[in-house]
Amino acid sequence: MNQPTPPRGRQLLPTQPEQRAYLKSIREAADRGDLSAMASALFLTKLAEQIEATEELGSQIRRLTITVEAEASRQRSRHTQEDMNAAIGNFRSTVFAALDRAQAAQELETK
Repeated sequence: MNQPTPPRGRQLLPTQPEQRAYLKSIREAADRGDLSAMASALFLTKLAEQIEATEELGSQIRRLTITVEAEASRQRSRHTQEDMNAAIGNFRSTVFAALDRAQAAQELETK
C-alpha cells in the first residue's frame, strides 16, 4: 500500500497548494480502502478541527485583551478625572479660605 508522503526537504511548511494536493491524495487512497490513509485522513481532519478551534480561541483572547485594555483605560481616565476634580475642589477650598482670611483681616484693619 502506497501512502502519499508529505513534501519534504525544506524547513518551511508546505504551501497551501501542496497541502491541498497531499490531503486530496490521502482522501483518494482512503476511498480506495487504504487503512493507513483512512487513519491519516481521520487524524488530519481532527488536527484541522483542533487548529481551527485553537485559532478561534486565539481570536477570542485577542478580543478579550482589547476589551480588558479598553476597560483599564476607561478606569484610569475615570480615576484621573476624579483626581482632577478633587484637586480642583481642594484648590477652590484653599482660595476661598484665603479670601475669607483676607476679608477678615481687612475688616479688622478698618475697625
